This record gives sequence, structure tokens and C-alpha cells, in this order.
Amino acid sequence: MAESKGISLQQRLEFSEQKRGLLQKRLSSSFSEEDTTLWSFVDLITLLLILFILFYSHAITQKKSAEKDSQKPLPSSETQTQDASLEQLRSQVLQTVSAKDKRDFAVRKDQTRLVLVLGEKIAFNAGDAQLLPNFQPALQQIAGFISSQKGYRVAVAGHTDDVPINTRQFPTNWELSAIRAVNVAKFLIRHGVHPRRVSIEGYSAYRPLKLNNSTQNRQANRRVEITLIKDEMEFRID
Repeated sequence: MAESKGISLQQRLEFSEQKRGLLQKRLSSSFSEEDTTLWSFVDLITLLLILFILFYSHAITQKKSAEKDSQKPLPSSETQTQDASLEQLRSQVLQTVSAKDKRDFAVRKDQTRLVLVLGEKIAFNAGDAQLLPNFQPALQQIAGFISSQKGYRVAVAGHTDDVPINTRQFPTNWELSAIRAVNVAKFLIRHGVHPRRVSIEGYSAYRPLKLNNSTQNRQANRRVEITLIKDEMEFRID
């Protein structure tokens, strides 16, 4: 009887041990599945967060781009009027010079500056600073155009090539470039441009348009430039 009870107890202990082992395996398996599910969920949340950040960044970029575009100045009626006047001026000047000299008058324009380029061939004799009579009607047209452009300073700059000059009147290219600018500025002032708007510069050969390595390039470098510089703070005189 005692033996029977002892065997039964031993069997029960073995059975309990087996059950405990199975339970541990199940628990271990359950925890493993739960861990896998948890990490998968975390990965999903992370991906969604990254996607949200990308969408938000794209939206901010689009908004900034739209704001930047909206701040770009639209062509104003003043700009359109100036462009029309400039084109008319260019046509009038070209009509006053011979066909072979047309390339010696040019116009450059950017947002704040307008540059009228007077080549030596149409404005001066070589090595001289007196304005040619045949060009003065064209320069008078230019003076009228400049007078109509309010809020601009007018810088008149003389330029030469790198060939030295040594005369009694012009010991160097500095004097030649400066006196040419002076004579153009005086002409503009006599024909309606207020002197307070005008400045004069002489650059000699030190601001060439092209390399001084050929006859054509040197000719292009011998010029007077009339630059209109936008100046909103300028005292309005005209």
C-alpha cells in the first residue's frame, strides 16, 4: 500500500515536471511571438514617422518656393515704358550713323543698370577728345532719353586700348579717357541732364571689354560708356 502510494507520488512528480517543462516551452514561445509582433509594430510606426517627415518637408519646401515666386517683381508699366523708349532711342541713334558704324553703338541692360556704349569710331577721331559733329545729333537724342529717366545717376566713363599715347594734350591714356568722358558729360548737361546726376570717370586701358591682342579688339576697347544707375534714394531734381 505504501509502495503503491510511493510509486504514485513519484509518477505524479514526474508528470508535474513534464508539465512544467511544456509550460516553460509554451511561455517561451509565447514571449518570442510577442517580441516579434512588438518589434514589427515598432518598425511600422518608425516607417510611418519617416513618411510623415518626408511629406511635411516637401510641403514646407513647396510653400517657401511659392512665397519666393510671389515676391519676384512683375514687369511694371515703368519698366515696359523704359524698354519701349530704349528701343526707340536705339533706332534713332542707329539712323544717324552710317551702316558700317552701327556696331559702334551698343546697349547693355541688367536689373539696376543701363549702359550705353559709344565706340570711338562714331564719337571721336583717333587720339582726340572732341566730339565729332556728325554724332552730336545722336548724342542729343541720348541726352533727351536720359533726362526722361527719373531716379538714375549717370556715370560717364572713358576707356582706351593699351597703346600708349604721348602728346602735349594727352601725356597718357589716363588724360585721353578722362577728357573724352568730360566732353560727353558736358554735352549731356547742355542738353537737359542735370549736373547733379552726373559723375565722370577715366579708366585708361584698365577696364577693357576684350583682350588687347588684335586691331578689332583694341577698337572695341576705345569707347565711352554712359551708365544709368538706379538710385531710389537720389534726390529727385528733374
